[in-house]
Amino acid sequence: MFKICFWIHDIPNNFEPDDIMPDTMTLTNSNSYMLLTPPDHYLAYGSVKIPFRKTVGNADKIINAFKKYVDRLYDIVNQQIAEGNIHKNFQDIVNAKI
Repeated sequence: MFKICFWIHDIPNNFEPDDIMPDTMTLTNSNSYMLLTPPDHYLAYGSVKIPFRKTVGNADKIINAFKKYVDRLYDIVNQQIAEGNIHKNFQDIVNAKI
């Protein structure tokens, strides 16, 4: 139903939970879309992009950017439900979880 992939850059590979976070990190998104009912009956799925901009900053800024993304995702899912665009393969999941 979703294809979402985030990357946090500028964190060392050997980072441990007790380590201090770097002052500056970068949050990027390589995939961000939701599968929907296709606009044309010849297609298997349609899709809608969920917007996200690269964010550079400290841990608080990264967390706030991710929270905004999740809020935006929730709004888009509710909008697509209201418009009846949820693909039949995902209707049971959406109705159970939203």
